[in-house]
Amino acid sequence: MAQKKVNKGSVTKGLQLGLSLGIKKEIPVEVEERSFFLSSSWWLTEADLKEYKKDTDELIEKVTKGVKKYTPELLSSGEGGVYLLRSETGENLAVFKPFDEDPFSPRNPKSPISFGKLDNNLVIGGYRAGESTQKEVAAYLLDRGFANVPLAVFVRITGGPWGFAGKHGSLHHYIPHLHDSWEISASLYSLADFQRIAVFDLRILNTDRHGGNILVLKDTDHKGGKKLVPIDHAFCLPDNVTSCGDQLWFEWMSWPQANLPLLPEIMQYLKNINLEADSKTLRALGISEEAIFTMVWCSTLLRFTLLRGLTLFETAEIIRYRARGGKDPQIPQPSLLACSRTDRYVEQSGLKRKKTGNYSPDHSKGLNLFLRQKSAPHSLDIIWNGLCKTKQG
Repeated sequence: MAQKKVNKGSVTKGLQLGLSLGIKKEIPVEVEERSFFLSSSWWLTEADLKEYKKDTDELIEKVTKGVKKYTPELLSSGEGGVYLLRSETGENLAVFKPFDEDPFSPRNPKSPISFGKLDNNLVIGGYRAGESTQKEVAAYLLDRGFANVPLAVFVRITGGPWGFAGKHGSLHHYIPHLHDSWEISASLYSLADFQRIAVFDLRILNTDRHGGNILVLKDTDHKGGKKLVPIDHAFCLPDNVTSCGDQLWFEWMSWPQANLPLLPEIMQYLKNINLEADSKTLRALGISEEAIFTMVWCSTLLRFTLLRGLTLFETAEIIRYRARGGKDPQIPQPSLLACSRTDRYVEQSGLKRKKTGNYSPDHSKGLNLFLRQKSAPHSLDIIWNGLCKTKQG
């Protein structure tokens, strides 16, 4: 059964599976939450879970009403299938990203890759096909409001352009904004907003941070101020740091704020990171153990460098050094020391890593044992407390 080609601007109005099968009855449009992982609420506090459910239920209710009236619009931005959903009154309300239309999936409407069926074992540059929607929801849940990542939730949408079978994917709250961050001078942006986004990018190793996916909003709390909101986190949490290669770059590294000292509130955030809770969150979402290791390693490095006075630019350069496989004769000695110390701390936690940056074959066992053993000889508290000690003199 041949599929109709999608126009550049929008999904063909009225396209329905029922029509292609000769069924005249219109399929009702339904939006259903699919966050089965919420049943394992041991990694969310009761208050957090209640607030998350309230926010997602409200968004889903509005989307359900809007999608019955307005056909989802395929946006030209992004490397995979990204659909704009409108409210009942026609306003931009949400963005939907089907899991089988991500950049590495065969049904990507913009650049289909001939892999045949969706294969979650296919790894390209440290990323698995069909995993981007998990990474998007993971970014929101790991952020917990720190960097202002917009609301994201798993849903299934049936009817409309997706017919009986429907589509599973991530639903995101649309953020009205003035423009993208690269349209005006970066010196005009808040230092606090900048540092929050930069720290979070490094924590989850977001390899797709550019000026187009940092939105600029009007700051209602400060006259004439600008507020930054990061979006698009499909390319975060790769299976290993070295898979990023020579191309790893963060747009904000060229901003003047990248060389300024860390604010006290950001330092406190680093001290309060709970790796055990974060790892449980990622595991509940189905994120690979290799990607969890990436988060653990990067978070540990941040504690080692930023709490000892290094800037965000210097810390990003250290991660770029590791991404290049540690092959750079010009890299300063402190960078070598930071990487080796981070390796040592992480290995003390029960994790083992190959020289390539991957897990050793027993990585899953080591990670699970460490995170679940309350009496581990090298607990997270001991390791984090050691990392919190700043350099004397």
